[in-house]
Amino acid sequence: MRSTQFAIVLSTLLLLAGCATSPDPAHGGFISGVNGLLSGSYDQRIASQQQELDSMRAQQIAAQASADQSKATLAQHQQALAALRANVASLDRSVRDLQAKAARQRSQNVSLSDKDRQLARDLENAKTRLAKLQEQLQSSTSPDDYEAARKEYASLQAAIAALSEQLKGGQQ
Repeated sequence: MRSTQFAIVLSTLLLLAGCATSPDPAHGGFISGVNGLLSGSYDQRIASQQQELDSMRAQQIAAQASADQSKATLAQHQQALAALRANVASLDRSVRDLQAKAARQRSQNVSLSDKDRQLARDLENAKTRLAKLQEQLQSSTSPDDYEAARKEYASLQAAIAALSEQLKGGQQ
């Protein structure tokens, strides 16, 4: 009898060991399910997992808001960069225009200098010729020579005055 009692106790223990409960419904059996429902551990597990899900959703919303803010900031920076590039291009065009204008101005200055030098040479030649005519007028005794030299002298004086005026106008 003892051995039968021992066998009954041992089989009961083995039966109970086979029916061990687990808080996870995926790993438990029927007894675990009934035990989890009656003890409220399933409800606690559901509440815990709901909190974790809510926390993850809040993190996702925060991450999306941060990503949206980053996209907006990037768009602003890209706009500012585009505006700066446009300004640089405009300044480059202005610099090129000013360089071209300066080159034209230098060319004009060289040409004016050449013109001024030519006018100065013409003036000197006219003065030399005028001095020769003055000598010729003083030494001439013939009325025809005198009249021709006087006309040429008056013409040279007018030319000298015009050349002097041109030189003064070019130097101002």
